[in-house]
Amino acid sequence: MTTTTSESPWTDEQLEVIDAFEAAEEAYRMAIASPGTAAIAELAATHIDDVVIDVRESIEGNRERGHRTRWPNGVAVVATYLTVEIDGTSAFVAGCLVDDAVVVDDATGAVVDNSIVERSFMAEFRTDFGMWLLVGIDFDGEGRSTC
Repeated sequence: MTTTTSESPWTDEQLEVIDAFEAAEEAYRMAIASPGTAAIAELAATHIDDVVIDVRESIEGNRERGHRTRWPNGVAVVATYLTVEIDGTSAFVAGCLVDDAVVVDDATGAVVDNSIVERSFMAEFRTDFGMWLLVGIDFDGEGRSTC
């Protein structure tokens, strides 16, 4: 039997940034789906303060509309990475994200939006104290192809 292995197209440093992106996305999903102190603390561990504030405002907007976002059991957001560029203490990750979050009415549980979203993204990170933190993310921005 012949076994083949394939090498990652990413360097160790690029993989650290990809790991940071995945941790930031997971923290975001937790904060949106289960808003609370623990979820916001996890968000603060992966995002800069301005992004945490933006997410908290988004959560409040959902509450005001009576909506909640959740992900079906066993479903994962899938990211495909196209480029990872590192320049000193800044990094940029471009790729495609497929997300099938469901928006429900909090009072009735009725589904408000269950569309599967596929979009391109550009995420910016900076390193603070040896950790990559999400500075911002732009979806379907100008100059990038859609997924």
